[in-house]
Amino acid sequence: MTDEETPDVTAVDSFVWAKVSGHPFWPGQVVETGPGIKARAGYVVVRFFGSNDFASLKPAPEQIKPYKAGTTTTPGKKNRKLLTKAIRHIERAMRGEKVESDTEQEPEKKKPKKSTPTPDSMRSSSPATARKKSPARTSARSSTSEDGSRPGSAQNLDSGSSASRVRPSIVHADSTSLPSILPRASGIPATNAKLGFLGLGIMGGAMAMNLIKTGHDVSVWNRTASKTVQFRNEGATVYDTKRQIVENCDIIFACVSDPKAARDLVFGNGGVLKFMDEDKSYVDMSTVDPETAIEIGDAIRSKGGRFLEAPVSGSKGPAQLGELIIMCAGDRTLYVDLYSCMEAISKKWFFLSEVGSAAKMKLVVNSIMGAQMAALAEGMALAERCELDQVTLLEILSLGALGSKMVNLKGSAILESNFPPNFPLRLAQKDLRLALSLSETVHQPIPVIASANELYKRSMSANLGDRDMAAVYEVVHQRDDNSMHE
Repeated sequence: MTDEETPDVTAVDSFVWAKVSGHPFWPGQVVETGPGIKARAGYVVVRFFGSNDFASLKPAPEQIKPYKAGTTTTPGKKNRKLLTKAIRHIERAMRGEKVESDTEQEPEKKKPKKSTPTPDSMRSSSPATARKKSPARTSARSSTSEDGSRPGSAQNLDSGSSASRVRPSIVHADSTSLPSILPRASGIPATNAKLGFLGLGIMGGAMAMNLIKTGHDVSVWNRTASKTVQFRNEGATVYDTKRQIVENCDIIFACVSDPKAARDLVFGNGGVLKFMDEDKSYVDMSTVDPETAIEIGDAIRSKGGRFLEAPVSGSKGPAQLGELIIMCAGDRTLYVDLYSCMEAISKKWFFLSEVGSAAKMKLVVNSIMGAQMAALAEGMALAERCELDQVTLLEILSLGALGSKMVNLKGSAILESNFPPNFPLRLAQKDLRLALSLSETVHQPIPVIASANELYKRSMSANLGDRDMAAVYEVVHQRDDNSMHE
């Protein structure tokens, strides 16, 4: 970046992401001085939001970045509530709003239910029931030092200090990732917001059910009313119209099959846009093209609402287990407010940047997956043609660099000729088509993915669209011997 493009991180009052040795990047503000901080030539003093600690840091990219860049890494599990608070405080300060003292306990908004602990005892800013930690998942990576101090604590503020390090998760420099590390349980810290969910298909239904089972207040709507029965039985409120969902809920989630369906929810007859206002938030989890995401986001914001695009990566199994991966873009404050929701439905979630970037990322991910599935199908067909054992092929693949859950699951489906729609082939082809359109927009050829798309189109013509994407194998191996070269 040029100096013209990058804000001056040495100027007093600059808002930054700052990092001390052994800790993740943290929201902070450059100040003139701090308690116990000695003036050092070539260094700046940063006050950290959320902890009210100070550090003297060298203004280098590996230690200080403009807050607009959104640079951060994954905090330890003890610090996620503090990070949520810190982000909320810095963004209030950036808007010129008064920020309560970081050293004072925030007033309790609502009386906790039953034996619920206070917000300061939880990782979420919302009161909720505590839950037992899973031994298997509490071993997840942590960014705390050996003495247990939090990022920005007075014990390790000097940029040259050492601390215990663990392997960090891979997070893009412009992302905020707050991973879920606890099991799905009814005691999940649930937001006080009333949630609405539009679209109860394979993915939407699984996500809505996990929100319900983790103590969230959920209302649902689905075009096919019969699909709502099981949700009513689990305690959800069922509404007959989208208008009722918007009027009775604070945050509305949507998960439908394609861009047309996503637009219809917002702009169609009885769509949500007409009833949105500044007190409402809209989260679109559908896989759509960037243009659709931007169009919907602009419309929601025009009514004063907050918007977040949040397409998911994963199929039926991970969705049911609450183990999806979610790519988010749009309103960062809404992203932070969704902490308990994200933890209920996913194992990892990322904040990318402006609206449209999450849609692009999802299409890139699914285009790679679609091409990989096509290659696996062709490889297994070739093995069969060569009279090689396909089971042995899968074992070899699973033990090598190509081993993955996808290869194991889809390979097993091919062996059994059993293709229940964990990820329907028609949706896989739709995503490839959208990825090809995106590639044309940015002038990036993707010939391998284009070839894979042709295979999926043939599968659609063979009426395999409602079966799992692994059914692409059916059109690969069922070819007349005369069509092959001798």
